[in-house]
Amino acid sequence: MEPKHHRYSAFTLVELLVVIGIIALLISILLPALKKAQQSAQSVACASNMRQVGMAMIMYSSEHKSRFPSARWNAGADSDVPLSSYFEKISRYMGIPDGEVGEAPKLRAKGAQICPSMEPLMLRANSYGLNRHIDKRLYKQSRNLWDYKVSIRRPTSEVILVAEMNFNSDFSTPSPIPSYPPPNLNEGPVEFRHMKGANYLWVDGHVEWVRDRIPANSLSWVWF
Repeated sequence: MEPKHHRYSAFTLVELLVVIGIIALLISILLPALKKAQQSAQSVACASNMRQVGMAMIMYSSEHKSRFPSARWNAGADSDVPLSSYFEKISRYMGIPDGEVGEAPKLRAKGAQICPSMEPLMLRANSYGLNRHIDKRLYKQSRNLWDYKVSIRRPTSEVILVAEMNFNSDFSTPSPIPSYPPPNLNEGPVEFRHMKGANYLWVDGHVEWVRDRIPANSLSWVWF
């Protein structure tokens, strides 16, 4: 009786190269879609963060004479808490224990106060900055009476309260700054880190993604 011979099939080199080529093609097609999906998810997460910041600022204002929390360098309406950032003031309204956010060596921000897409460009860079026009000492044009008040003259859905940035400051500015990081300035430019756009928190609490830069002379920045 003759022994049985088993024949084993195997990929030829040409077939293997074809398979590798197909896999590489599929990866090249899928990667951009996956990257876009990831960016979209991060933008949604960022918008959720900003809504939480907005809610915390409203809760803070209800206990502080209808004023939003002031920035670090301006005690303003919060003379009882000088030299504390607005993030530090709203932390407890965001479920962050007292003392975990503040001056160095403490964290500048934590949890929902940090954009998931931000790659810090400097030490203690902030993800979200207050509209610089909210502060009468920083914005010195005549008749700036906003001064952190919740109640403003223009529709609250049309005025920016907080914008995305990447700077060691509590303030954001609508103007692009040529030299980055800018010297001797108290505010950072808006950063477009979500599909060439940025999220903005408006005074009424809604968050909106805007692709194009909002001009510095737009009434979205100037409240009066």
